[in-house]
Amino acid sequence: LARFYLRHGNKEDAGKEYRAIAQSNPGDFKAKLDLIRFINSIQGTDKAIAEVSDLAKAEPDNDKLRFVLASLYRQQNSEKLQPLLTELAASQKLGVQVRAMAMLAGLHLKQGDKEQAKALIEQILKLDPQNQQAMLYKASLAIDERQLEMAISDLRKVLKGSSNSAPTLSLLAKAHELNGQSGLADDFFARAVQAGRNAPRY
Repeated sequence: LARFYLRHGNKEDAGKEYRAIAQSNPGDFKAKLDLIRFINSIQGTDKAIAEVSDLAKAEPDNDKLRFVLASLYRQQNSEKLQPLLTELAASQKLGVQVRAMAMLAGLHLKQGDKEQAKALIEQILKLDPQNQQAMLYKASLAIDERQLEMAISDLRKVLKGSSNSAPTLSLLAKAHELNGQSGLADDFFARAVQAGRNAPRY
């Protein structure tokens, strides 16, 4: 029904419907996520952050909501992102800890702090040797340092677990290009473009 309202330009009733579904199904995370996505796309990130913050206060142990909040903070380049991720990285739950550390590593890379990022990547791979995000960051740093064979080896390992990953394919294209392998670079670039087209949208 909410999608029907949206198709007909009735954003107000669509919002009411998304909220009603979320409120009548408190244990359904997807219903909450649908509401947050609607608010983010129609009303903006500030309103979405306010909504998630309220939901997270009501469910302080809901790590999924806190990661949604982190993603919204990242959209805004908010200074609140790093403290939230640091808190999540101290979790006793391995999956939560590793995911938060990976997001922190990405933040440090964006800020140009490669040493902090490297330290986090090493910690992640000790806890989870097959962590794909950490392996991607490691490979990206290796490419920057022209350690191309190591980067290509790591990226091929990641590709085995996610054959249509556009970021992985793009990095492989870059590594092969820098390594003088233009044919392979072109192949991986074409695959990256196709994978990007097929990727789901938030």
